[in-house]
Amino acid sequence: MLAFIFILATSHNMKTTIGTFVPVEEVNPPENITVSDLGLLGHLEIHWNRPASLRNITDCTVRYQVEVFSAYENRWKGIRTSQTSVRDQFDLEQAVQLKLKTIVKGKCTNGTELHSSTVHLEQSPQHTGHASTRVRDFDCVFHQKEYMECTWRAKEEPQHSQRNLFYWHRDLEKPMECPKYLESHGVRDGCWFPKEALLEYTEFNICINGTSPMGALRPAFYSLQLQNHVKPGVVENVSLELGPEKVFRLEWSPPTGQIPCHCLEYQVEAQESNVWLVSNITDETTFTPQITSNGRSCFRIRSRMHKYCADRGVWSEWSPQTCLPGHGAFPPVLSGTETGASFWNIILICTIVASTVTIFSLLVYLCMSKQISKGNNKNSSRCSLLAE
Repeated sequence: MLAFIFILATSHNMKTTIGTFVPVEEVNPPENITVSDLGLLGHLEIHWNRPASLRNITDCTVRYQVEVFSAYENRWKGIRTSQTSVRDQFDLEQAVQLKLKTIVKGKCTNGTELHSSTVHLEQSPQHTGHASTRVRDFDCVFHQKEYMECTWRAKEEPQHSQRNLFYWHRDLEKPMECPKYLESHGVRDGCWFPKEALLEYTEFNICINGTSPMGALRPAFYSLQLQNHVKPGVVENVSLELGPEKVFRLEWSPPTGQIPCHCLEYQVEAQESNVWLVSNITDETTFTPQITSNGRSCFRIRSRMHKYCADRGVWSEWSPQTCLPGHGAFPPVLSGTETGASFWNIILICTIVASTVTIFSLLVYLCMSKQISKGNNKNSSRCSLLAE
């Protein structure tokens, strides 16, 4: 009986709570906004509190619109969330810029979506070290998706200074130091990464700092998408063959490495009379060139990641040229690095054949001459006998 009374009382209280609500006519922006550096080389956490005027509201949905300025992309990015914190990537060499506002909708607003005013926040970086000691010309190349090399130069390199590179991505608990430094004349000017240290399709954060007897060197921060730095190997097995209806067909094999074949596109260039005239893009490994003159024609091919697998790609080196000498009568095809050797091999074979034919003809001629000479001697003898 007591339990039954308790249930009724609870049910009555619930109905009373649901039946009454506080109408919201004005929405306040988020409060106590903070930006925390997590030590992840630019991956920061933004936290805020729910406005005090909305803390007891239960019959409306409260969300927040957060906009952050990406200095790397030079644009504003925005999300809407019901949480009171988000994490995002920032360039620590630039000011952190944020925009936040509160959005409320539901029974307390009669179904109308209400927005608060927008709060703007800007936090300037605290630089250390002189600007001239910051590295420059930083570049990373992800070779065949097998290893990556990052290199840099320094405008000023104080004597006895030491550069350090640290990196971080989402699978790491904390930043790690360069696995293997590259050096020039005893000075660090690059870093070599094995495949195991890399992660694609997410922020790959890098910081290059350093120290010297004169003090700290200006740190440099970078955030990469590694799939945009992939450089394929050289295209292989290039051949040019004469197909049906006397049409030439250029064929090749994808470069070796870890790049899926469907992620590659190719550029084919044709050269006639020492001038590169034609440039074509294709995702196939075959191409039918338009040969318009009877002079020497050459072709070369290179590849890169296409837009379906990366926002941009790095072109590979050109393949060795595949050439045709004057092709008015569809001459033999010369291919790849063996173009010159194949040409001279053909000349050598032709020379040997011609020499063999000449020698054979000479031998036949000598044999026939000998037989004729014998016949003439016999005829002369007979004439003499008759004369006698």
